[in-house]
Amino acid sequence: PTQPGYPPGIPVVNLKHTNLSEGNDMFVLNCAACHTITGSGDALADGFSAPTLHKATPVQAVEAIRTGPSNMPHFGPGQLSNAQVADIVAYVTGPIQHPNNAGGIGLGGIGPVAEGFIGLFIGVGGLMLVAFWIGDRT
Repeated sequence: PTQPGYPPGIPVVNLKHTNLSEGNDMFVLNCAACHTITGSGDALADGFSAPTLHKATPVQAVEAIRTGPSNMPHFGPGQLSNAQVADIVAYVTGPIQHPNNAGGIGLGGIGPVAEGFIGLFIGVGGLMLVAFWIGDRT
């Protein structure tokens, strides 16, 4: 089905009965290789790049999945059902675009190893400054 009032081919996006867990699984299997696990996009071969998904609307996401713009493959109904596409779109417009940073500052969602390194760098750097300050006072 298409959106009323729009040209033919613009899909209707209904995200009411989606499954975020299934969307995560489908995203990891089909999208994360190019768009990265955080949806921030990445460079591809021959000067192409996968764009960020952080500002994609549900209609743009469905159109991209179904039509495969530029270097992206298209995923027809034989590869991904309409329910699976809706799950992916719900995951992209939910946790990808609005991450839950339960551990504190998200630092752009770059991952736990890099975020841990930044924490270690700041922590050790702070301790070194305190040690130098104490050493200067003696």
